[in-house]
Amino acid sequence: MTKERPPKKEALRIGHRGACGHAPENTLRSIAQAVALGCDLIEVDVQRTKDGHLVLIHDARVDRTTNGKGLVAEMNLEDLRKFDAGGGQKIPTAWLMTSAASSVRAASRAQFSMRRSSTTNCSTSAGPTRRPASWFC
Repeated sequence: MTKERPPKKEALRIGHRGACGHAPENTLRSIAQAVALGCDLIEVDVQRTKDGHLVLIHDARVDRTTNGKGLVAEMNLEDLRKFDAGGGQKIPTAWLMTSAASSVRAASRAQFSMRRSSTTNCSTSAGPTRRPASWFC
């Protein structure tokens, strides 16, 4: 008696913080790279500024991912836009990302997921956690 094999399922490709293994995390360049790599889902992180804007940044502080220092919640959008998030990229607003996502969805099958980040940093007692870039789209 032969057993039927279940149909092969294609792996779901998820871009974590855009394509953070290839471009500065949670930036428009990172999101564009995730789309170019064929990601099915692109996850980004959101924090709220002092003046109420939603911006794409994982940590509650800008220290790790930009050339600035301080809490996102204690800064206005204008202040945050002065920082370099890597490679000349600025911290994008969620509105800018969703506007860009509209045209991306028309050209690809990518879906986007925004989530509010916790105030804790991704670290362990051994230091910051790092995963190989190959784990990410």
